[in-house]
Amino acid sequence: MRGCTKCGLEKDESEFYRNKRFGLTHWCKPCFKVSQDTRRRDNPELWAIRARDAAKRHYWSHHEEAKERLRIKGATQEFRKYQNRWKRTPKGRVHVARYNARRREVTKNDARLSLEDVHRLLHLQDNQCSACARTFTDELPYTLDHIHPASLGGVLQEGNVQLLCGSCNSRKGNRVEAGGYKLG
Repeated sequence: MRGCTKCGLEKDESEFYRNKRFGLTHWCKPCFKVSQDTRRRDNPELWAIRARDAAKRHYWSHHEEAKERLRIKGATQEFRKYQNRWKRTPKGRVHVARYNARRREVTKNDARLSLEDVHRLLHLQDNQCSACARTFTDELPYTLDHIHPASLGGVLQEGNVQLLCGSCNSRKGNRVEAGGYKLG
């Protein structure tokens, strides 16, 4: 327990601010706040000057970090410029063409599932994630998962999908796992 010299009440030590130099302050937090508010109201110019000085001190104490962040950002922009220039070279054009062809191949035969198919799949899985068996709710929505991943040539069709919760779907990644449900 400690006594406040302003209000004269005995209060717990948690009711006092800590000062690096002197330990606990002599005034409790409510008294200190009233005093600060009164000073600000009575001397607004002085507080504007103090705020400006504090902003300058903060700027100069973090100046090197800010310069480093700007340098990294500039380097990133320079890398993007380099990357875009490289994509216009003959080797870069081949790389981009191969990438685009692969993406087209993956999505070429990508059929769509109807809402009825998804509802049928929910019914087949008893409204549960096929990996962890948690029940789907508004807080735990289902996600459509390719059993044979799209990145490995899998398509969105009836025999290649299962319903997983978001965490199980991201944990599975692009691995091929059994357990798909046939719709039909």
